[in-house]
Amino acid sequence: MLNVDPLLIQELENQILGILILKPEMFMIASLDVEDFVINPLAYEIIQDQYYATGTLNTTNLAIQFSAKGLEQWLPSEFVSSVVTITNFENLCQIVKGHSMRRKAILRAQEVISLANDMSANHDASVTMLQGMSAELVRSDSIIGQTQILSDMRSNGVVKENFATGLTGLDALMGGGMFRGKVYGFSGKAKSGKTLLASTISYNLGENGCRHLYVAMEMGATEIAQRKFARKGKFNSLEFIQGKRTWEGLTPNTEIRYLDAPGITFNELKSRLLEAVARHQITGAIIDYWQLVQGQDSRQTEEKHLRDVAQGLADFAKRHNIWIFLLSQTNEEGKTFAGQGLIKACDQLYMIHGTDDTRWLEMTATRYTERMNYGSDDNPSLAINKRVGPYFEEI
Repeated sequence: MLNVDPLLIQELENQILGILILKPEMFMIASLDVEDFVINPLAYEIIQDQYYATGTLNTTNLAIQFSAKGLEQWLPSEFVSSVVTITNFENLCQIVKGHSMRRKAILRAQEVISLANDMSANHDASVTMLQGMSAELVRSDSIIGQTQILSDMRSNGVVKENFATGLTGLDALMGGGMFRGKVYGFSGKAKSGKTLLASTISYNLGENGCRHLYVAMEMGATEIAQRKFARKGKFNSLEFIQGKRTWEGLTPNTEIRYLDAPGITFNELKSRLLEAVARHQITGAIIDYWQLVQGQDSRQTEEKHLRDVAQGLADFAKRHNIWIFLLSQTNEEGKTFAGQGLIKACDQLYMIHGTDDTRWLEMTATRYTERMNYGSDDNPSLAINKRVGPYFEEI
């Protein structure tokens, strides 16, 4: 069917499976489906399912599952021993994915030729099929009907789980808080209080038992955590720097995870997010901030890279059923570079406005609620408490 040596395909698949067993966090980079494998589809499915279920991979457990599924001829340890290097992993995945696309193209082309030669079929049937091939081969997401949707609603319930930000006015605009599968964007100028808003909400989430990840790309995780400890202890975090406070006697909130990530690439970010979902069972992630995500391909413009990052995060939130709180920075005119990509990716997008010690939020886009603001210039909704924390409190 495809003019490629089966031994080469087997070697490629063995390498990929071996790397995944050694470094399971590479699943996020792989972006492969079971159908992309010719020789080892079931082995890949078993490995993938175990990782998503437990967050880890164990060759002994895998061998037991292989045997239970009738794969005695494959040993996970043999996949691992076949690994030469992991540095070319992404390229290996692209080759396997490319072979899969070619196989699909050949199969569909054969179907079109067969239909065109069928004189009993309508003369334009093959043309119609041909027109649908490109979209089908580029993206093969499942198409579902209302019957499936209704079944899902009955199984999962119509009411969706939401996570309150602790700012009652903002929660009301969100429909009760942040929902799984959605991206909430917050944009502001430099020093507008983006990180302060994020750390305030992170503290509130943690106090309410909401496990989440804070990805710190600009301000370090230690400084962000210091603000939260200071708020809990009712003092200002500057006292840590001044030597007036120590870490002694402080109780950490176990629901908050941190990732210090200056200069992180998008692929690395996705891998760390997947690790947090699988191993730490996070409900969502705060990403501070969008424009600092690196990894621009040499063939991409910066704008295209940022649009891909924004849409990639939206896809990740939906696929892995988490919420994402995404910060971004505007210029002095209040414009966001590649802002259209941000608008398309976010389910709600807010602009942070205000001066001195007060702020308010303008809702600039929303997919599922009425468009309303959280305060105004004349009636700001948030004030910075500098005595404690600091943090934002509602006015």
